[in-house]
Amino acid sequence: MGTYRAPGKTKHKSVKAKSVQKMGSKRKLSRFGKERKKGESGIESAFITRTQILKRLQITLKDFRRLCILKGIYPRDPRRRLKAGKNKTYYHYKDVQHLAHEPLLNSFREFKAFMKKVRKSYGRRDFAGAKRKYEEAPQYTLQHLVKERYPQFEDALRDLDDALNLIHMFAALPAAGRVTAERTVACRDLVQQWQYYLVRSQELGKCFVSIKGVYFQAEVGGVPVTWINPHEYTQNVPNDVDFRTMLTFLEFYETLLKFVLFKLFHGLGLRYPPVLGDGSDFDKVGRLAGIKAKALDDNSAKADKEAAGEEDEEEDGDEEEEGGDNNDDAAAAKAKAKAKAAKAKAAAKRVNQMRKRLEAGEAGDDEDEEGEDDDEEEEESEEARLSRREMHRQLEEALVAATSGVGNLSGALKGKSSRAEGEAAPLFEGLVFFLSRESQYAWLEFAVLACGGVVAFEGSKEITLESGQVTHVVYDRPTAPQMTRKDLEYVQPQWVCDSINLKLLLPLERYVPGATLPPHLSPFVDDAKEGYVPQYAAELQQLKSAAEEYGNALAGAPTEAAEAAELDEEGEEEEEEEDDEEEEDDEEDEDEEVEAAGGNVSEEKALALVMMSKKAKRLYDRMQHGINKKSSKVLALEKKRSAGETNNNGGTANSAATIGRKKAQKGKGSKKAQ
Repeated sequence: MGTYRAPGKTKHKSVKAKSVQKMGSKRKLSRFGKERKKGESGIESAFITRTQILKRLQITLKDFRRLCILKGIYPRDPRRRLKAGKNKTYYHYKDVQHLAHEPLLNSFREFKAFMKKVRKSYGRRDFAGAKRKYEEAPQYTLQHLVKERYPQFEDALRDLDDALNLIHMFAALPAAGRVTAERTVACRDLVQQWQYYLVRSQELGKCFVSIKGVYFQAEVGGVPVTWINPHEYTQNVPNDVDFRTMLTFLEFYETLLKFVLFKLFHGLGLRYPPVLGDGSDFDKVGRLAGIKAKALDDNSAKADKEAAGEEDEEEDGDEEEEGGDNNDDAAAAKAKAKAKAAKAKAAAKRVNQMRKRLEAGEAGDDEDEEGEDDDEEEEESEEARLSRREMHRQLEEALVAATSGVGNLSGALKGKSSRAEGEAAPLFEGLVFFLSRESQYAWLEFAVLACGGVVAFEGSKEITLESGQVTHVVYDRPTAPQMTRKDLEYVQPQWVCDSINLKLLLPLERYVPGATLPPHLSPFVDDAKEGYVPQYAAELQQLKSAAEEYGNALAGAPTEAAEAAELDEEGEEEEEEEDDEEEEDDEEDEDEEVEAAGGNVSEEKALALVMMSKKAKRLYDRMQHGINKKSSKVLALEKKRSAGETNNNGGTANSAATIGRKKAQKGKGSKKAQ
């Protein structure tokens, strides 16, 4: 109980309050600490509004947005409502500290002061001076930001999807408004460099044609990279798009892609950037075939001399430039000849070393076997060696003959044999595709070259239809061609994509020009997770498994070592079968026990649902709702497929019945007229 206090009397202060009141300020500070003001601790101090940031950094909103995009800083959503209000944009305090020490802030301020001078010249109508000053604008680089945001190369590869999508989009846009012609040309150069790398590395894995464009996916350094290549149509630039923000993103992504390409090209032993074609020889060699990249082991001094010679020739005249070009071509031809000779010498050395090792091994075997019947044993060993070589040769000939006669399955078998050797063979290796006029050159050329094929078209310099080197003609018209050749295969562009997605050369019957194409299935959809497997997808999987089995059967030709290994495996398999029989008996006993307890499962489930808390039950209901929604979607797709099958099967019968009815009606009408 509290103490009784008479009404009207004040409450006496406690002894503790009196003692604190007598303390000095220094003693209070040492005992209780410094008194904190509101907003200096807790969640209030972790976030700051955008207006406060602009006042602290003393920059405009436009520069602040650019700085945040380049640094990769985004607004934050506090966990609970702050006193400043809910309708404001908040940033983390540590992010603002990073921005305050950014060197780009000084560059932006210098550029702002520089533009004041340019505007001043324009105001005085000194247009020539303003133009001269604008050409001397201060420049800045974003290389330190790429190193700061992506300390490891894998981090940059994971964030490469957005960069490739934006660069491909700007490469397809016309020069209008803020999008200048120089920017589109720079984006096209980067796109060609990226495609050239994939052609050299053969890392393209998926291809899908949609309304938006062509989706590609490549596995670069173990990281899947997906991007979209827009169709080559005239693009209408919308007015409601903020191109200022998109150009800021593009500015950073261009620097990022250059860093990544530099690393990837050096991984292939090539210099970056490669020498791109000027477009004048596109009609003869194509876009990607005109790109040339020098090897890293080339002499840098020669490159410097060539560069200096080119500068001197540019200063002289057109005649000297033509002479210099001829000299450069001659020097390049000599360099190629020297490289070929060096490779031939290295190969000859390796062959000689292998021969010496084999001879030394044969001599050692002969010395060890000199005990009994030396002459007979030498003859037997030589016969054995010759028989093994002959057997290997016959097996190789049989494999080559079998794979060449398979036709469409030969691509899978080639890949199988190369994987056994440790190198993956390209899908279109040895195939030459002739692209017709109406087909889209951009993505078809890239897809074929990235899978090891060769591309030709009308006006090609080396390969033509009459040369006899073309194997496939890509024909993209609704009707079949009037004139065809028996020695060529005519396909539609979808065959290229479906073969790349399945990693197998598909049969050509359903992709012939004029035929109804099968459904173009997306390789980015996991049918197992969706719970519905389309009919054509199941057919493709059966075809792929059959091709793999056929390749394994050809690759599994018997040899002496293989026969010995098979004998050992048979003994091991017998022991494993005995163990499996014992395990099956144990599993049967366990299944009987499970069946006996199966009736109690539903009861246990009902009890578990009753014992659930409200929160857990709501979560369980949401999960069941998602599962039921997914199953209903699968049932709808199955019903749709079954309805389509019945319509296709009954279509011929119905058409025949309708024709019969019409004939009968015509016959009755003619009799009545008579």
